[in-house]
Amino acid sequence: MTHHDLSPFGGPLPPPTAPRRTLLIIISLIAIGVTAGVIGIIAAINSGDTRLEQIAAECQIPAAMVSDDGDTITFDMDDDGTKQRRDGNSFANLTCIFTRVEIPKDVEEHVYSTREEHGVQRAIWGDYSAQWTYSIPEDLDFTITED
Repeated sequence: MTHHDLSPFGGPLPPPTAPRRTLLIIISLIAIGVTAGVIGIIAAINSGDTRLEQIAAECQIPAAMVSDDGDTITFDMDDDGTKQRRDGNSFANLTCIFTRVEIPKDVEEHVYSTREEHGVQRAIWGDYSAQWTYSIPEDLDFTITED
């Protein structure tokens, strides 16, 4: 018997009880969870990607369309007459962006209902501001910036 096996009163320590084991397990799980959370936060900070850079990647937007140190996405829907988008963008990509930035429904409807004669339109919501214009045929230029 070592001095670690003795209670403060000189006798042997009793074997761990079920509540004590449960407490040790709970403390161990909490420590593991906190460690995993801290590692996740550090990884996110060290990734260096802004929220819009992450959105561009998730929505398959070419990196060339991300500017201002990752704070702006410029989305161009030019139609070259073949119904194929020159830069690969589609309304599915735009809808993906809208979903990720939680664009309000009224702003989304405003974007889709904009016509050439309306000129440049603007909207602000949450941490984002956007501007867009539309010209015929099917040319939507949409820029979103994280403020």
